[in-house]
Amino acid sequence: MPDRMINATPSLFTMQPSDSSKEGVDAASTVPGSRVWRVRLASASQRRSVWLRRRFSGSEVQIEQKPLASSEPIASRSGSVEQQVASILVWKTHAAATEVALESVSADRDQVTGPMPDVIIVADTLVEDPDDAALSLGQPADAGQAAAMLQRLSGRRHRVWSGTAILLPDPESGWRKAVCSVSAVESATVEVERLGRADLAGLLEDGGWRGKAGAYDLAGQMQEHATLVAGAEVCVLGFALTAIEDMQRSMAG
Repeated sequence: MPDRMINATPSLFTMQPSDSSKEGVDAASTVPGSRVWRVRLASASQRRSVWLRRRFSGSEVQIEQKPLASSEPIASRSGSVEQQVASILVWKTHAAATEVALESVSADRDQVTGPMPDVIIVADTLVEDPDDAALSLGQPADAGQAAAMLQRLSGRRHRVWSGTAILLPDPESGWRKAVCSVSAVESATVEVERLGRADLAGLLEDGGWRGKAGAYDLAGQMQEHATLVAGAEVCVLGFALTAIEDMQRSMAG
């Protein structure tokens, strides 16, 4: 099974930054130009938000977080976990495009305040069951589910799949017709040591399982019990790095 699936479309236009001031942004920019780029993360994940803010720290990029208003679909067992992530990513991309189009119409009618984003990032992450490439471990609903997932991963290796899509405004229609510039699905392999009762109790009490696929946060307490064997750490944290790098190249170009 491939470790990376990329769907990139040729750039149909040159991205233009927003007409906002540079106030409050570090002058030591890693993105050329004198204007601020507004990047919207269409996800409720605080881990993704923290990673993005660190990635663009000291640059002319402002990260805003606005989760999708639509209820996310539940992963089905149709196809591999890689295919499930790709399918959910397509759904989220369409949802984000629809929501920002409605927001754009409201903005034109002066019904909302605040500037529109220049870029929208959509992402999804699922953990693959160690024994079944078609069984995904999503976000646990409660501590009981979290415990079951952690026990499933204990003492074994598993793969984590993350998909990321980058949305841009159409050069003529703006956000009324969003364009997906690139989407990518990538994987990483993580090995979890055998978890004892005390380890499991500590992970559950810590609460790092909340809102995390597979019931753990590799950047949290779980890092004491897990090792990244292959792939990029950011894949486990929630992004396909290829898509983020493509976005950065578009900004710089």
